[in-house]
Amino acid sequence: AGTVETQTWVLLAKAREATGDRRGALEAYARAARDAKGAEFTRDAFFGEARMLSAEKRWDQARAILERLLKSDDSSTVVEAAYGIGETFREEGDLLAAALSNLAPELSDAARHGLQALGRPTRTETR
Repeated sequence: AGTVETQTWVLLAKAREATGDRRGALEAYARAARDAKGAEFTRDAFFGEARMLSAEKRWDQARAILERLLKSDDSSTVVEAAYGIGETFREEGDLLAAALSNLAPELSDAARHGLQALGRPTRTETR
């Protein structure tokens, strides 16, 4: 698909999102992300799809999309993606992971999990 088709899918997704049609918006954003050729529309499609997945409490899937955006050459995209990842953790109730995600988005999942483990009380500390 070309840029016009991708732009059409993004606009349709935004319209569906504005009217509260989450499922329809998610489908349109996903289609736009798959078909995207231009960087601007790819960015819109990925962020929109992640936003809809978060609204559906599908945080792991939203994070997977946002993590792809962390590799962008555009620093504002990387910052927005890192913030979005932190928000998914916050919405999930994991405030430590949210803070770590926003402070150090370049950390690998293994490093982030290790730091999270350091910040959580052990079983003997909670008794």
